[in-house]
Amino acid sequence: MKQQLAFLVALATTFVSAAASAAYVLPAPVATALSDMGAAWGLIEAQIWPILATVVIGFFVIKMFKKGANKVG
Repeated sequence: MKQQLAFLVALATTFVSAAASAAYVLPAPVATALSDMGAAWGLIEAQIWPILATVVIGFFVIKMFKKGANKVG
Protein backbone atom coordinates (compact mmCIF):
# COMPACT_ATOMS: atom_id res chain seq x y z
CA MET A 1 0.00 0.00 0.00
CA LYS A 2 2.80 2.42 0.88
CA GLN A 3 4.58 1.60 -2.38
CA GLN A 4 1.45 2.41 -4.37
CA LEU A 5 1.04 5.69 -2.52
CA ALA A 6 4.68 6.60 -3.13
CA PHE A 7 4.25 5.78 -6.82
CA LEU A 8 1.14 7.98 -7.06
CA VAL A 9 2.91 10.86 -5.32
CA ALA A 10 5.87 10.53 -7.71
CA LEU A 11 3.51 10.41 -10.68
CA ALA A 12 1.62 13.49 -9.52
CA THR A 13 4.91 15.35 -8.99
CA THR A 14 5.94 14.48 -12.53
CA PHE A 15 2.65 15.78 -13.94
CA VAL A 16 2.92 19.04 -11.99
CA SER A 17 6.47 19.66 -13.16
CA ALA A 18 5.50 18.84 -16.76
CA ALA A 19 2.60 21.30 -16.58
CA ALA A 20 4.93 23.99 -15.26
CA SER A 21 7.35 23.49 -18.15
CA ALA A 22 4.45 23.57 -20.64
CA ALA A 23 3.99 27.27 -19.86
CA TYR A 24 6.94 28.10 -22.16
CA VAL A 25 6.30 31.18 -24.31
CA LEU A 26 7.10 31.01 -28.01
CA PRO A 27 9.41 33.60 -29.53
CA ALA A 28 7.58 36.56 -31.08
CA PRO A 29 8.35 35.72 -34.75
CA VAL A 30 7.11 32.16 -34.27
CA ALA A 31 3.94 33.32 -32.52
CA THR A 32 3.32 35.86 -35.30
CA ALA A 33 3.84 33.23 -38.01
CA LEU A 34 1.45 30.80 -36.32
CA SER A 35 -1.13 33.56 -35.91
CA ASP A 36 -0.82 34.51 -39.59
CA MET A 37 -1.17 30.87 -40.63
CA GLY A 38 -4.29 30.57 -38.49
CA ALA A 39 -5.79 33.65 -40.11
CA ALA A 40 -4.95 32.33 -43.58
CA TRP A 41 -6.57 28.99 -42.75
CA GLY A 42 -9.70 30.83 -41.62
CA LEU A 43 -9.89 32.56 -45.00
CA ILE A 44 -9.43 29.23 -46.80
CA GLU A 45 -12.22 27.66 -44.75
CA ALA A 46 -14.50 30.57 -45.58
CA GLN A 47 -13.90 29.91 -49.29
CA ILE A 48 -14.24 26.11 -49.10
CA TRP A 49 -17.67 25.85 -47.43
CA PRO A 50 -19.72 27.33 -50.31
CA ILE A 51 -17.85 25.16 -52.82
CA LEU A 52 -18.31 22.04 -50.69
CA ALA A 53 -22.03 22.75 -50.24
CA THR A 54 -22.45 23.23 -54.01
CA VAL A 55 -20.68 19.95 -54.78
CA VAL A 56 -22.73 17.99 -52.22
CA ILE A 57 -26.01 19.46 -53.48
CA GLY A 58 -24.92 18.74 -57.07
CA PHE A 59 -24.26 15.08 -56.29
CA PHE A 60 -27.65 14.85 -54.57
CA VAL A 61 -29.44 16.38 -57.57
CA ILE A 62 -27.63 14.05 -59.98
CA LYS A 63 -28.58 11.04 -57.82
CA MET A 64 -32.23 12.09 -57.73
CA PHE A 65 -32.21 12.70 -61.50
CA LYS A 66 -30.76 9.22 -62.11
CA LYS A 67 -33.41 7.63 -59.88
CA GLY A 68 -36.16 9.46 -61.78
CA ALA A 69 -34.63 8.54 -65.16
CA ASN A 70 -34.40 4.86 -64.17
CA LYS A 71 -38.08 4.80 -63.14
CA VAL A 72 -39.18 6.28 -66.46
CA GLY A 73 -36.91 4.11 -68.62
